[in-house]
Amino acid sequence: PINHDLLYSLTPEIIRLKHVSSDPITVFIDSPGGSVEVKSALFNLLTAPTVDSIGPVRLITVVTSLAASAAAMMLSAGSHAVAHKTSVIH
Repeated sequence: PINHDLLYSLTPEIIRLKHVSSDPITVFIDSPGGSVEVKSALFNLLTAPTVDSIGPVRLITVVTSLAASAAAMMLSAGSHAVAHKTSVIH
């Protein structure tokens, strides 16, 4: 689920990735959804420009199985969204 625990556990890795490279970040989604506020905070953290970047970081979102509620919103917010033909987006 998209909740504060997920945000807290991913924040250090997202910051590390953004300092290593300005390449797009790929987010794999398999979630029943959760907090829209946390989704927004996570999206802002993922796409916020770094000191070295010119603009926002590109975000590639991929649903592997399920993207419901806030997870579907995260999927659609990506610069490029991908879904497997058997994925469920609700």
